[in-house]
Amino acid sequence: MEADKNRTTRNEYAIAFQNGDEKALAFFFNEFYSALCIYAAYYTHNEASAQEVVSDAFVKTWRQRSQFTNAGSIRAYLYTIVRHDAASWHQKENRIIRLHQNSQEWRKDAVEENAFDIIVRTEVARYLHQTLNILPPKCRKIFQLLYIEGKSIPEIAEQLKVAQSTVRTQKLLGLDTLRRKIIFPYLLLLCWLIK
Repeated sequence: MEADKNRTTRNEYAIAFQNGDEKALAFFFNEFYSALCIYAAYYTHNEASAQEVVSDAFVKTWRQRSQFTNAGSIRAYLYTIVRHDAASWHQKENRIIRLHQNSQEWRKDAVEENAFDIIVRTEVARYLHQTLNILPPKCRKIFQLLYIEGKSIPEIAEQLKVAQSTVRTQKLLGLDTLRRKIIFPYLLLLCWLIK
């Protein structure tokens, strides 16, 4: 099974990571960076700050590398650090905003989703990034715009200068291809994301 092979590869990299192999650090950086940036942005509401929080999380994780025995523990630690640091950044930023606004009324943005929902969404986005390469180029572009950038079908049709029916057709073709190629748990998560 390909899923078992990927799990074995990740755990081999986890052991190398634990032993200080920088190639293993690069592997996990490539594996999780994009998803963690999406996750951090839910808290910071600022892309540059989210990227900074994620980069710092990798540094902190690397410093603690001796405690990780598998890929799952590395991923869990990264998500925990990013959530904590991004929330701290957001609170600090809010205090600064309140100080600058003096007597003006300030209302904190409420996070509508809980941490688990955000993690599920970011993990699906991470897997989609990896899986999109099996799609034809036109279909891949539409999927990126739909599911990664969150654009609507009319927005995509206007941006790509194609009919909305073309966007819908490419979406269906892409979903069909992905249904045949990706493993079952991720298919369930993808369906949840699409609903």
